[in-house]
Amino acid sequence: MKAEKMLSIYSNTFSGMAKKWGVTIVAGSILLPEPYILEGKIQIRNGALKNVSYVFLPDGRVAENSPEKIYPIEDEKSFVAASTLKNLKIIQSPMGKIGVLVCADSWYPEVYEIFKKQNVNFVVVPSYVAPDGAMSEVWKGYNGSKNPTDIRLEDVHRISEGEAWLKYALAGRILKSGATHGMNVFLRGSLWDLGSDGEIILVHRSMVRTFPKIYGASIVNLWLD
Repeated sequence: MKAEKMLSIYSNTFSGMAKKWGVTIVAGSILLPEPYILEGKIQIRNGALKNVSYVFLPDGRVAENSPEKIYPIEDEKSFVAASTLKNLKIIQSPMGKIGVLVCADSWYPEVYEIFKKQNVNFVVVPSYVAPDGAMSEVWKGYNGSKNPTDIRLEDVHRISEGEAWLKYALAGRILKSGATHGMNVFLRGSLWDLGSDGEIILVHRSMVRTFPKIYGASIVNLWLD
């Protein structure tokens, strides 16, 4: 099992960067067996696989409330253990209260209602969509769970996957959380020859902005005012 090696690379990279630059880092999610936090570090043990997006604080420690994925998609259900809404909590950082949603979790209205009760300031969503060109394909509706009652059913098989991300995920729902800023970032590059797609989506109060797709790494600044 490669979990220990994966965890070592992941933790050392993001913890080191956070500590070196004195910043808070919302890392992309990682799949680990029964992970938990002990004295600010990620630990693993035998058990169910969890998809977790860890938040690394400026001193290099890992935030206790780093979120596990709540709504696995169909392709993940056979190996990813779902978390629950009661485990979803904001993370206190030097810049304010951060709410983190793992990919598909950002499509569900309940998560934003929870964040609103917790007085969230920012919502961050690390995502991955495959294959190449997936965002241009026709949207087939919600994946892995039932469609929420607030969606327009006529949008299914009518709008594109990319349009659906803007309408029903972070960009279309963040205002219900009370947060003033949000960012949805997609993993890009070649991962197990699966391909990838997605653009950076920023929300600044009521303004939504997208950036041209980049096949690789990028740095985008969202000024907080």
